[in-house]
Amino acid sequence: MTGGTLRTPDYRRCSNFAVAGKVQPNGDRGRPRGIHDQNREIVARQVVRGALLGAAFLGAALFGARSASADIVYLVDEPIGVGSVVGTLTTDGHTGILSSSDFLAWNLTLNGVGASSTITSSDPTAAIELVGSEVVATPSKITFDFSGSDDGHLLFQDGLFSGMHYWCSGASASTTCFPGKTVTPRMIGDGTSINVPAAGVQTIASCRSPRLGSSWELALARWRSQPRERPALPSAGLKLSAEERLGRLRAAFSFPLRGFAIE
Repeated sequence: MTGGTLRTPDYRRCSNFAVAGKVQPNGDRGRPRGIHDQNREIVARQVVRGALLGAAFLGAALFGARSASADIVYLVDEPIGVGSVVGTLTTDGHTGILSSSDFLAWNLTLNGVGASSTITSSDPTAAIELVGSEVVATPSKITFDFSGSDDGHLLFQDGLFSGMHYWCSGASASTTCFPGKTVTPRMIGDGTSINVPAAGVQTIASCRSPRLGSSWELALARWRSQPRERPALPSAGLKLSAEERLGRLRAAFSFPLRGFAIE
C-alpha cells in the first residue's frame, strides 16, 4: 500500500512461482504457473469430482430402480365351475418354491353362485396361508400341484379361518381347504361357494408379457373384476338421432368411441 492506495500484486513480474511445494522456473520455453493456473487446476478438480459424484448418484438410482423392478405382477383369471377368481398377485420376484412371505400384494374378485366380493392385501383382516411345496413360480407364471400328497394349500382370505371371503387351492390331501379349487365370495355353506376337483400341476396365475402387453392385460383384468351396471340400449322402435345413438353406445360400453360414424 502506497499513499493510501492498495496495489494488486502483479504476478507476471515474478520469475519463480511456488506451486504444490515445488519451484517452477520461468524459462524461455514455458510460461510461469501463476495463480490463474492454480485456479484452473482447482476448477478442473472440482468439475471431475462433481462428475464422479453425479455418476455415483446415477448408479445408485439405477440400482434402486432395478431392485424395485424385481417385483412381478401376475394376472389371475381362474375359472372355478360357474364362478371364477379374477385379479392380480404381486410377488417379490422369487422363483422356485414359494412361501407366504414372497407374496407382497393381491387384489382378487371372488365370483361365486349369485354373489361376488373383492379381497385385497390392504384389507384390515387380510390373510394368506401357504403350506407345503406345491406353489412354484417362474418369471412367467405361478403353478400349483393339486396332486400333492401333503396338506399343501394356498389360501387368500379376508379374516383367516373365518369361513368367509376366500380363494383356496388345495392339494389332494389338504385338510385345511377342500381338495381342488374353492371360491367363497360370502360364506361357506350359504350356497354361493363353489368347489371343483383338480389334479396335476396347473397354472393359477400368469404374466403373459413383461412389457406393454402385461400393462394392457393388467388393466383388462382389473376392469373385468369390477362389477358394473350397463344402461339399457334404446329399443328398436325408439326414434333417435345419430348423435343420440352414439351417446347411448358410449354410455353403455363406458369408453369413448372415436372414429366411428353412425349413418
